[in-house]
Amino acid sequence: MSQIPKILQDMYLKNLKFFEKQNSQIHQVLSSTAPDHSNIIINENGLIDLNYKGKNIYNGDAIKYSEEEVAEFNSIHLGDKRMTPISAPRPNSYTAERFFHRHLNSTISKIHDKTSFKTLNCMYTENRHDFLIIAGIGLGLHITELLEKTEVQNLVILETDFELLTLSCFFTDWENLYDIQSPKKSKSITFLLLNEQEIVNEQGMLWNQLIKRAPHFPYNTIFYNHGRHNKYGKIIRKMQQDTPMYLNLWGFYDDETNQLNHILHNINNKIRLIPTRNSFMWSKQVIVCGSGPSLDTRINQLKEIRDDCILISAGTSLLALLKYDLTPDFHVELESDYNVYTLLENLPIEKLKKINLICALQCSPYITTLFKDSYAFIKDSMAIGDIIEDRENKLLDCTPTCVNAALSIALHYSAEKIYLFGTDFGFYDKKNHHSKNSIYNATEIKTTEIDSLKKETNDFMEETIAKEGYSGTCLTTGVYFTTKRRIEMLIGTYNTVKHQNIFNVSDGLIINYTTHIKSDEKILTINSEVDDVFEFKQQSRSLNKNSIDKITNTIHPVMKELCDLLKSNLFNLQTNTKDLSALTWAISNYIDTTFKDKHGSLVYFIRGTLWHYMVSGYSLAYASEESDRSLTIEIWRDRFIDFLNKLPENLLSTLKKDRKSIFEDPQLTTTIKDRID
Repeated sequence: MSQIPKILQDMYLKNLKFFEKQNSQIHQVLSSTAPDHSNIIINENGLIDLNYKGKNIYNGDAIKYSEEEVAEFNSIHLGDKRMTPISAPRPNSYTAERFFHRHLNSTISKIHDKTSFKTLNCMYTENRHDFLIIAGIGLGLHITELLEKTEVQNLVILETDFELLTLSCFFTDWENLYDIQSPKKSKSITFLLLNEQEIVNEQGMLWNQLIKRAPHFPYNTIFYNHGRHNKYGKIIRKMQQDTPMYLNLWGFYDDETNQLNHILHNINNKIRLIPTRNSFMWSKQVIVCGSGPSLDTRINQLKEIRDDCILISAGTSLLALLKYDLTPDFHVELESDYNVYTLLENLPIEKLKKINLICALQCSPYITTLFKDSYAFIKDSMAIGDIIEDRENKLLDCTPTCVNAALSIALHYSAEKIYLFGTDFGFYDKKNHHSKNSIYNATEIKTTEIDSLKKETNDFMEETIAKEGYSGTCLTTGVYFTTKRRIEMLIGTYNTVKHQNIFNVSDGLIINYTTHIKSDEKILTINSEVDDVFEFKQQSRSLNKNSIDKITNTIHPVMKELCDLLKSNLFNLQTNTKDLSALTWAISNYIDTTFKDKHGSLVYFIRGTLWHYMVSGYSLAYASEESDRSLTIEIWRDRFIDFLNKLPENLLSTLKKDRKSIFEDPQLTTTIKDRID
């Protein structure tokens, strides 16, 4: 520091003192980090540059570089309007004939009736960044330049080298920037700091920040890559690539109450919970089986190791395995929709009665009548999960498909080796997207539900994207790719504790963190004499019927209190996009901090619903013509208040329902798309 001009040293000390009060973690970083691969250069004319890992970053003039970079950035992103990652909704975007879908669809229709839109996939910027991600601190000059000339409501700064944070403190008045972004001005500034870690960890840190920020992410998030840094470019592209996965995972109220009805019935019917994590461990190696097309070409490899392994079928793979004369030890179901039962009831009942079911507690009570014995798990994102299950005993990352859940079960109980069959998540021929023996290709079973499933699936396959597969370019869909990415995230999480031996005996999309086994390879297994199925059953747990009262007495008053709080804030909303942005940001922030800290997993009961309602209003406001914008926000605000007024009473009708028998509840035989008044 002795070679640096005193004015810069004073700035550093000012920042050090500021962060000591403002953020103790940043202060600790600054106090313990000394530059060892970067150097500040100040020439005889007072021009500044930064030599970073042997390269001059700013072409000899950091101030000029930052000014030009900011000007170029704003010229691109602050024009009159820009394309959006997702379109604003149109009427009938929400089609389920139930309370929430009907209400939101009516809101969207009313806005379209009263206002006009030139296009739904563009937004008017209003010369403001509602949510800006700056990747790379550098010397911080570009951040100062941007905030002094451009309005930014919510700013996140990503930096992956502590040295650069330290050096920025010589040139950037962070106290001033924090004042510009003060919460008192309905703004925010957040640092995301990791020091030279693997890119997957850096991606994960940013992703975990983004997914709390609906409606701003994904609709109106702008990325600023300082210096066009190659690594940050990869991180940003990854965020954009995973956006469809994020949208596919949003829950909504109608599905949550449908699941709640199933949960209360299942508890009433004395379904048992799977063992605690510490009371059971797989002694045998585990096969997790999906219904991808490679199952047909790999079936002999599966048969060769079947007797040495626990075989877990996932969802639609069950029929394929039965046709190959293979009886799973366990079958896994995840979805709560009644359609799951209508598909399973057409399978040979005498074979199902030899199989044990492991299902999510929210699955249809009807499916438990088909199997030998039934056991329920609590997923980590189940809304009422904290009321009846400890955190360590919940299944981690077990959505969005049954394969995710089956793999989570295998990992939950520490399988020494796991073999994935039929987990293609893609296909090389649109006509062969599943195993030839799966329900999708069944000719011997003819029902309206199966015909509908086949048609929907075939139509779905027309909307494909190309990704890297084991045999070249592989076609996949948004949902399949989401499934694959979630599996990689699950494995990655377990790998942080212990490396997992997972072998992919499939030929579709490449699954990271797994070892691919070719079709001509012999799989070596070790047999265990322990009866894992017997031990699993012995360690399963009963559910106390008092859980029903506990759920009822917890969820309703919490949701009533939340609805009242949100209404009080909505009443004061001014009908402009700046205030709309500030309020929706505040709601999402409250839900994922204060509410989640106080009520735990109950956040999952309502969060997706609020996200859907907010992203609809937020996107329509920004897509509408300037003359209609205030009216758009007014209609949305009043309708949202109306929805929050009606929600507690609607919820109470579900909680107080008579559940003497599953056969006396007509709602149990409806799908999520069927009308419920």
